[in-house]
Amino acid sequence: EEELAEELAEARKTIVGLDTIPANNVVNFARLYKAYKSYVGENHIGALCSRCWPDFFTAFGTPVCAVLSMLNDDGVAAACEADIYGALSMWIGMRLSGSPVFFGDPVSLDEGESSITFWHCGAAACSLARRDTGAQVGVHPNRKIGPAMDFGCEAFKEATVFRVGREPDGSFRFFMLEGEALDKPKQFTGTSVVVRTETPSREVVEESVLDGFEPHFVVMKGRHAGELECLARMLGFEIYRY
Repeated sequence: EEELAEELAEARKTIVGLDTIPANNVVNFARLYKAYKSYVGENHIGALCSRCWPDFFTAFGTPVCAVLSMLNDDGVAAACEADIYGALSMWIGMRLSGSPVFFGDPVSLDEGESSITFWHCGAAACSLARRDTGAQVGVHPNRKIGPAMDFGCEAFKEATVFRVGREPDGSFRFFMLEGEALDKPKQFTGTSVVVRTETPSREVVEESVLDGFEPHFVVMKGRHAGELECLARMLGFEIYRY
């Protein structure tokens, strides 16, 4: 534990409410963070994806969510649920926007305001948190073990939703849409952001499901569909703009 002073100090400075998590879990989180950070530094890693549940709960007793959150704020694109193309999507989004990006599933929609809620268990970068709450910590919504991040994301007027996906034949494709990240509180246990879409949200959901896109998407600050289209054409990838 004496080797974890730097990681624990960084976490306590950044994460709100870490003292509410059992001390053993906090120490285990710091061990994981140090191990991942060392691996990233020694191997010059820019993006990674990690296994998470149930592995870390059954084998280690502590989630990896907060570790990935800290790595994302360190400038490392860190995706969960072993989603390597999700990590690549995050890396592209971070390079275009110059800041951490949100990574999550579309879990609900509001047809009245044409919005989609993107959510995940709790690996969002702390810097994305609403200013009135800060980067609150909680427990994983499935296993009820912490630390996992538990907050709503701040609003931003211009947003791009993006995903590197695969066609049935294995070739690559880009999902993209533009909109606005709304000023909304946390939607569910975990981290969330609500995006008002320019195309009616029901159409976006129905068409992307029919097109067979994978579940995780990146929400980045700014309008970047034009740059993404250029990149797709350079690489010979199909473009799905919603």
